[in-house]
Amino acid sequence: MRLMPIVLLIALSGLSLCSFQQKQPPCCGALQLTSTMYDTVSSQLIPLFSGHTKVWYQDSLAIEEITIIRITTDTADRQTVENVLSHYIFIDLRSRSFDYYHTFSDTARPFKQYRDNNPMLLDDGWIYFNEHSLQYDGPYTALEDTLINNTPYKRIRFPRLKGKTPFETTCYFQSDRPLGLFSLDKTFSTQQGCPLTRVEDIPVGKSNPRSFEINFLADTLTEQELKVFAAWEKNAKLKPKKKK
Repeated sequence: MRLMPIVLLIALSGLSLCSFQQKQPPCCGALQLTSTMYDTVSSQLIPLFSGHTKVWYQDSLAIEEITIIRITTDTADRQTVENVLSHYIFIDLRSRSFDYYHTFSDTARPFKQYRDNNPMLLDDGWIYFNEHSLQYDGPYTALEDTLINNTPYKRIRFPRLKGKTPFETTCYFQSDRPLGLFSLDKTFSTQQGCPLTRVEDIPVGKSNPRSFEINFLADTLTEQELKVFAAWEKNAKLKPKKKK
């Protein structure tokens, strides 16, 4: 059996929560970051290179649900690929502190903590702290606006090279949402005036096409989610224990 991390790691002012029956914080919700790759011959999803990360956010705080890809092989040499839960990461964006948890509970305690010295900052926190993640070769072309599932998008396309493989990359900017924390490239989003929420990489040749997408799931948090944020924010203010 092999365990492989999903290559998706996979872009808020604070409030004190006195009562969980009070109004929702002004900036909160949940979203999912999704990565997919398709086989050009069968047109089937390639599970080994596809996955998702769920994110909850509240003002300047975020929680990521990290999954890994587990590959098992049975006695008939048949492989099964599945996404399994690994851990959660609580991030205070103001202080750049990271707390790692095994369970999503207001009684859980962190098993690892970093205070502005996380060596995985641009992996575990790339969507918050990386301003310009899409590098491209040559000028981009503006495409006609489009609708996908009644969601309006602006689009641009440009060539880029990933390793030795040339790609045509199409960027989708969700024009019904204002600029905010979450986008796949902050520099491009600022230029277009709305967040980049989908990127399609189409290979020029025989490589497999791939896409990355932000799907906004909710603009509110449940009572249990608010409790977790309150408890983990309190835990983050405690001084991390020194390792023996």
